[in-house]
Amino acid sequence: MEIKITESQLKHILSEQEDKQPIKYACVPEDFRVGTEQIVEYWKAPTMAKVVLGIIGRESNFGKLWGTENGPEWIKWMFPTKYTLKTPFEYILNSSPWLLDKAKKIMSSEVDNWQPSMGLSQMTPDVAAKYGIPYEDLLEANGAMSATFAYLMENYQKARKYNDTDKPSVVASSSSKSDTTSKNKDFEYSTGNAALDLSIASYNAGPTKVIKQWCMPKKDAGLSELLRVSCSSKKANKDEPVRNYLPNFKQDQLTTHGYVREVSQRMKDYTCIKDGFPG
Repeated sequence: MEIKITESQLKHILSEQEDKQPIKYACVPEDFRVGTEQIVEYWKAPTMAKVVLGIIGRESNFGKLWGTENGPEWIKWMFPTKYTLKTPFEYILNSSPWLLDKAKKIMSSEVDNWQPSMGLSQMTPDVAAKYGIPYEDLLEANGAMSATFAYLMENYQKARKYNDTDKPSVVASSSSKSDTTSKNKDFEYSTGNAALDLSIASYNAGPTKVIKQWCMPKKDAGLSELLRVSCSSKKANKDEPVRNYLPNFKQDQLTTHGYVREVSQRMKDYTCIKDGFPG
């Protein structure tokens, strides 16, 4: 007996089969699943995918931070993506060299080489350009993830010179003991990978500020016992380097430790992604 299936019935069957397929990276917001797959499966860096998602979640709540997607109809034609509507000021500045130059002259008295951060991960276009990412792509999920991943991997490799990958970061302790080990304690919100903590910190504070060898201060330096200094400083006791140290800087209401804490806590949301780095 010949059984015939109409085209509409076939489509229905195929649709049902697709619906039964498990969603890949279901714990990740839909727009960010392709970027996650690239980092996990192509670059073999699933742990870093969690960091990237943690940073984008922290910086823009995946593009929802600036309001709803339903912007005014008359202005939508100006912007290339739904996410640009949430950062029109930064987009307009970075897309106009003349306006950007004027803004830099105004802001340069307060911030050296000022340029507005933009996009889903709040990165400046000049940094994204280092990795071949056009500033417009920072407004798209894949572009923002690629730029953030490239930045973090570069600084993770730098951080490994000073911090271990299998131990947590340490911070200053007020212990009464005199040895260097007792004067430093594990950072409560470490990812468990001190080099990774430092690369996350670099996203907030900048790599040149945090990625370096830190030392205990000289006893006659006149510094607080809770302060660690760059080993290149004249006030540093170069015989007492502090391995895995996570420095803490404050900008407005945000601290470096607070930033690493926020990102490391957000990383725990992505239970559908296993941990791991390239071999």
